[in-house]
Amino acid sequence: MRLVAAASKAAATKSGITDVTEQRRAEDEQRRAENEQRQAKGLFKTVVDQLPAAICLKDAEGRYTLANSVFCKWFVKPGEDIIGKTTHDIYPSEIADKIQALDAEIIKTKKNAEEEICEPFADGSERILQIAKFPICDDNGEVIAVGSVENEITDLKKTIEEAEKAKRRPESFSRISTGRELKMIELKKEIDELLKKMSEAPRYSKAG
Repeated sequence: MRLVAAASKAAATKSGITDVTEQRRAEDEQRRAENEQRQAKGLFKTVVDQLPAAICLKDAEGRYTLANSVFCKWFVKPGEDIIGKTTHDIYPSEIADKIQALDAEIIKTKKNAEEEICEPFADGSERILQIAKFPICDDNGEVIAVGSVENEITDLKKTIEEAEKAKRRPESFSRISTGRELKMIELKKEIDELLKKMSEAPRYSKAG
């Protein structure tokens, strides 16, 4: 009986040690995975901070999980933290509603989308942005985040508008010139007719 009890106790002790070892191994694996995730996120943040566009990520509930330095410079007041906030914490209601509706469409369709929106910047100015949004899905194909890349195109839009105006100017000048030429031809005809009636030789030929 004593041998049986001792064997049972030893087995229990061994089992307990195994359980603790497995638990520690699992905890180490979890810590290692979390550390790798933090490093990957930090590396990604370093990369996107070098880009000239405003870049951000939001989770499926619409909370910001990442924003690069350009995004923060454009839309976030100094000293404020954007992480965990929503679109309505950053923009006026009308603009926030547009962006939120676009995010909802991305989550629903799981497709990329683009939009031009005039947005207010943190410095009080308003600028036109070309916004490209895209879904980020998990292994099951479910959308877990929405990414956004925003390029400021205010000057580009002005340049295009000025080019269009300049393109229309020669056409207007041509129409005006043609109208004047037709009026001159009609005037010459009238003078010739008047001179004929007065029995004088025409001073202006029809060929001009």
